[in-house]
Amino acid sequence: CPEGESFNNLIQRAQSFLDDLQQTPFGKVVVFTHAGIIRALMVLLQHKTPEEAFSTSIEYGEIINLNIEEN
Repeated sequence: CPEGESFNNLIQRAQSFLDDLQQTPFGKVVVFTHAGIIRALMVLLQHKTPEEAFSTSIEYGEIINLNIEEN
């Protein structure tokens, strides 16, 4: 979107969420979000480049499993 949040800012916001999440005693967490955050988490947790994350197909309503332990 014009003048919207950059992908780098989105990655920083996702990292802040992960940092907060790691401070909780939860074993498993379910998160409902949009593809932008999923792609940012792919960069952070799967070490994909932004280009790789954006070239990964994400279907509407698709369930994506990401593990913090892999990081």
